[in-house]
Amino acid sequence: MSMPRHSVRFGSTCQYRYDDSGFIGQGSFGNTCTAKITQRGNYVGADVVAVRCFSVMEQAFLDNPDNYAKLQERFHTMLQLKHNHLVDYHQITIIPNIGAATIEFMMDYYPGGNLQTKLERVKDSGILLDVRSAISHALDFADGLAFLHEKGITHGDLKPENVLVDVSSAQDQSETSLRIADWDSLATVQRCSVSSLSGKHSRGSERYMSPEMLAARGPMVTRFTWPRLPGPATDLWSAGCILLQLVRAVTGDYCEILRHPVSGQVRGADRSLKNMAFSAAVMQGFIPVDPTCASIYIPAELTAGIRQCLCTAADQRITAAQLLDHLSSASGNCTSSTR
Repeated sequence: MSMPRHSVRFGSTCQYRYDDSGFIGQGSFGNTCTAKITQRGNYVGADVVAVRCFSVMEQAFLDNPDNYAKLQERFHTMLQLKHNHLVDYHQITIIPNIGAATIEFMMDYYPGGNLQTKLERVKDSGILLDVRSAISHALDFADGLAFLHEKGITHGDLKPENVLVDVSSAQDQSETSLRIADWDSLATVQRCSVSSLSGKHSRGSERYMSPEMLAARGPMVTRFTWPRLPGPATDLWSAGCILLQLVRAVTGDYCEILRHPVSGQVRGADRSLKNMAFSAAVMQGFIPVDPTCASIYIPAELTAGIRQCLCTAADQRITAAQLLDHLSSASGNCTSSTR
């Protein structure tokens, strides 16, 4: 059957109310805000949650019975998947409207912020991130990503802003863990949006987008063959860029991610111009800065894992499971080297 003409809720039976001052962030398709639980129903979590709201789902898509059935199945899968390094979804609500529908993803709220803000705080403090903490964070991230890929799910928009810092059980900042956010939510919305399929919106963030995904966005002709949709290999490129950011926080090397003539021409320019320069350089085959640092010990397995994530050819990149193995070895060697 097609979707009913009233709101449909999947998962928890709780009800919530948006906080007036609970804005968390804004993306291409919608906003994320905090909300307070007003009626718990069968929900047993915290009183404050995060809700991501998208307003681009085409009603025509939902009126097709086959589409609606597939969407229901997808939502049930998202609600059932639980992992220590993923943000859990508790409720998904579709709210019909004229011509379009709104979709809300209710999930756990993490007041520790995201990895991007944490790395910015490290940089502003002038204190280098401990290499063991960096590897611990990398392990958390890779563990969550390997689980997603094992379940056949591609994230498609991995970036530090979509990796949240969990401080719920931490005694201090060195014990915080990471959780991957927004997994499968953006992909679900884009599959239901005519505007996204027509190219009005592109999936992914330029700064962390793989060469093949950058090429798929426009008419540029290159020597590579590019897929139109993201897959596990595109996630691994983004993962390599994120791990490189962690290494930069360890070494204190905060130069531009790419050292090449294009980025040099726009140093100090606004963010959009720098992203354009980054994209152009990646399209020409440039690879982000080598993470090796002579003055600080960085396990070889970590740098090797980053390099193998950042192979220009998608079929030459390692898998998330292999990256996890690299990082596990790096963790062991880092521990033994500091004794």
